[in-house]
Amino acid sequence: MANVTPILRPINQDELERVHTLISEFSGNRCLFTLLMFVTGIFITAVTLLAGSALGAISAAPDMLVWFIILVVTVPVSLLILRFVITGYDRLIERLSREQGPYAEDIQDGQVAVYHLQATSAAFLKTYYGDVRAILMQIGPDEMLYLMGPYVEDLVKADKFPCKKFNLIRLPHSGKIIKLECKSKPFAYTAIPSISFTALTALDGEVITGVSLDELARRHAVNDQTS
Repeated sequence: MANVTPILRPINQDELERVHTLISEFSGNRCLFTLLMFVTGIFITAVTLLAGSALGAISAAPDMLVWFIILVVTVPVSLLILRFVITGYDRLIERLSREQGPYAEDIQDGQVAVYHLQATSAAFLKTYYGDVRAILMQIGPDEMLYLMGPYVEDLVKADKFPCKKFNLIRLPHSGKIIKLECKSKPFAYTAIPSISFTALTALDGEVITGVSLDELARRHAVNDQTS
């Protein structure tokens, strides 16, 4: 969308509520990860106690020696597991701070960027997120717009998307897409299996250049013949 200049307009109440929902989801992920750390600690403690009790029951060695061996073995392993969990937690907090910061700026500015786009064809992809589907919109000769999120699924279920003319509404600071608006009737789309998606590492709202939907379909046909 390098050649498309967005139009800035004031954010409406519905879009503002969507932004607050996004922030709530990130906060929920943070609480979930904290709970995971707590459960991990309980699990490690329980395994240590059970192992000590089992070895004490079958071993002729004194209880103190058994517990010493258990601690020598389990403490380093426990520390490694906790380090892994805490490292993931730190990365999550860092990501939340990065993403919630721009959200705060978006709320403060009170604006959204509206992109008026046209597509000639579209294809759905299976993703690695269960039933979540992604869609590729051909918006130029060698430009495909990659979209994935509830805002896509909602319109597809309502038989309104994909369509030839549509508005993409995103937050100017965080870049998060919060809504699609169809401005024409929906058209037929194709489906590309997930095998073709392995070469695509695009993020939601990213434009993939140098390839077309027809080329992806041809690649998949070749893969089918050679596999």
